[in-house]
Amino acid sequence: MSYHNGPKAATESLFLCLDIANPNSYSGSGTVVTDLSGNGYNGTVYNGAVYSATNKGIFTFDGSNDYIGCASPSSRFSWTPSGAGLNTFSIEIWIKSSDASGRIFSKPWNGNGEYNYWVDSGGFSVNSGGSGYNLICTSYATGQWEHFVYIATPTTVLVYRNGVLNAGPSSHGLTGNIPTYGNTDTDFAIMTLYPYGTGAWSYTGHAIAGDLSLFRLYNRALSATEVLQNYNATKGRF
Repeated sequence: MSYHNGPKAATESLFLCLDIANPNSYSGSGTVVTDLSGNGYNGTVYNGAVYSATNKGIFTFDGSNDYIGCASPSSRFSWTPSGAGLNTFSIEIWIKSSDASGRIFSKPWNGNGEYNYWVDSGGFSVNSGGSGYNLICTSYATGQWEHFVYIATPTTVLVYRNGVLNAGPSSHGLTGNIPTYGNTDTDFAIMTLYPYGTGAWSYTGHAIAGDLSLFRLYNRALSATEVLQNYNATKGRF
């Protein structure tokens, strides 16, 4: 993996990288956001999120039905304490919310409303084997850029905000695997809870209005030092 966003950004075990400011990731037109990790897990922009070159490249989401979806076959983005999917992940995002509600990202198990993990304004929720745990976090602000890193391991969850530990590490107590009601190929979704289309679900209160510039997923736990390095490597944009 050869992509570097800033001289100190961590690149080891980078699983997915969507960088709206990098023309190799987004050209400025179209609906495809190219994954810079080298894995080819490209994102698709749905329902007209608006691109701007402001702040070196962002998408603005309307909080109604705009989102980025990443195809998720064979448990690609799923998390379980043991078994299928990513047993450990770190998800990093630069976001400027304009409504302090809605979900920043989510991984549904299927199209019936069961979720593997998601983040909303006040919590980081993980679910496996029919049980769940919610880590309470400080609510994200409105009208300003913020950097978050969400980490889940086989035993703990924790959250960093602007390079500083915000919540956890806390034991989630989960031991389950994929639930009995199944894991389908529903997209991993960024800037919404529901990546199912507008026909069956109301997006109000579930999608988040605001701006997105950078999204990374690692299939390991970043250290506190690496979180701060990534924050310092990219904060100059904002």
